[in-house]
Amino acid sequence: IADQFLESKENRPMSLVAYSTGCIVIISILKRLVEKRRIGLIQDVVLLGCPASTDKELWMSLRQVVSGRLVNGYSKNDGILCYLHRIESGVISVAGLKEIEVDGVENVNVSHLVKSHFDYKKEL
Repeated sequence: IADQFLESKENRPMSLVAYSTGCIVIISILKRLVEKRRIGLIQDVVLLGCPASTDKELWMSLRQVVSGRLVNGYSKNDGILCYLHRIESGVISVAGLKEIEVDGVENVNVSHLVKSHFDYKKEL
């Protein structure tokens, strides 16, 4: 998918929004854009219930290719991410559960709306 962005003749900025494992797809796209040094192609990114690591280096690199807002929507109530993802991947600190402590990443706590991982579909 990232290569399609790179090969596109249209260079209009795009916004990307994803929930759950779709966030991994977007992160993969952004990583590829970082590798190719394609700055400004992505306007805004919103990731909800993201099962990726909160690793600062990862998020700082992603921030480089997002010209607008990079939003991490998280819920402290997300039991799926809390248990299953940590067990499968070995990642201890999951973005969908807490703030990303990187300048330029906006963190939105949606815990008051999201009581389980599947509430993202209903509430947001």
